[in-house]
Amino acid sequence: MALEDGVEAHLLQQAASCDVIGSRGFEFSTTFRTQLNQQYPRLDFNQPMIEFTQHEAQARPKSRTAMVVQSGFKYLVKFNPYLDQ
Repeated sequence: MALEDGVEAHLLQQAASCDVIGSRGFEFSTTFRTQLNQQYPRLDFNQPMIEFTQHEAQARPKSRTAMVVQSGFKYLVKFNPYLDQ
C-alpha cells in the first residue's frame, strides 16, 4: 500500500507485514524486539496464522490469499524474526 493511498492505510499495512512476516524487522534493534515480545507476547501466533491462511486458500482457490499461500507464505511466517511464546 503506497503512502499516497493514505497515511493510516500505509502504516497499517506496514505494521501488519512487520508483525506477520517480519518485514523490515531488521530496522529494529534486538533490544527493542525483545522488549516488545516481553510486553506483547505473540502467544503462539505463527502456527494458527499459517493454518488460517491455508484454510482460506482451500476455501477460495482463486483468491489473493491462495496466491500468497502458493508462493510460500507459511515460510515467511514461520521464519520471521519474532519468536512465538
